[in-house]
Amino acid sequence: MVDEFDFVESEGSVIIAANDPDYLRCATYVKMREMVDKKTKEQIAEYFDISIRTLERWIAKWRVSGLLPRVRSLLFATLVAEEIHSASDMVSRRWAEVVERQVTTAVSASSDKNSLDAAAWLYENFVKPRMETVEGDGMDEMEYLKALHDKSYNPLAISDIDTDEDDL
Repeated sequence: MVDEFDFVESEGSVIIAANDPDYLRCATYVKMREMVDKKTKEQIAEYFDISIRTLERWIAKWRVSGLLPRVRSLLFATLVAEEIHSASDMVSRRWAEVVERQVTTAVSASSDKNSLDAAAWLYENFVKPRMETVEGDGMDEMEYLKALHDKSYNPLAISDIDTDEDDL
C-alpha cells in the first residue's frame, strides 16, 4: 500500500518530517480512506493491525493537533497538480486536431454562424497574435505584396530599400 511520502510540510517553525510515524499513519489513512481505495475504517484498522477503537483515537488526536487537515491539503494539492498537468498534456497532444477541426469548420461548415465563429476563433488565437508579433517585420512584406499588384512594378529592379550607402 502506502509506505512513504516524498514531501515535507513546513508551517512556521513546525516541520513535519516525512519519516514521522504519526505523519505516515495519518497520510496512509487519508490516502486509503479518501483518495485511492475508499476503504472502510475496519479495513484500515486491519491494515495497521490495530483495533477500530485505536484508529478512532488516532483520528481524534490528528484532528486536535491539526495534522489531519494539513496532510489532506498536501495530498489533495499534489493530486490536483497532477490532474492539471495530465489535462494540459492531453490538450497539447490533441491540439493539432482541434485546430484542424476549426479550419475545416471555418471553410466548409453548413451554417454561416458556425463558419464565422470558427474563423473568428482562428483569427483571435492564431492570426492576430502572429500579426502583432510580426507587425514591424511584416510591413515590408505587405508593401511588397501591394507592389506586386502594381503593373509598373519590376521585381528584378533594385530599389533604394535593397541598397546600403556602402554599396554606392
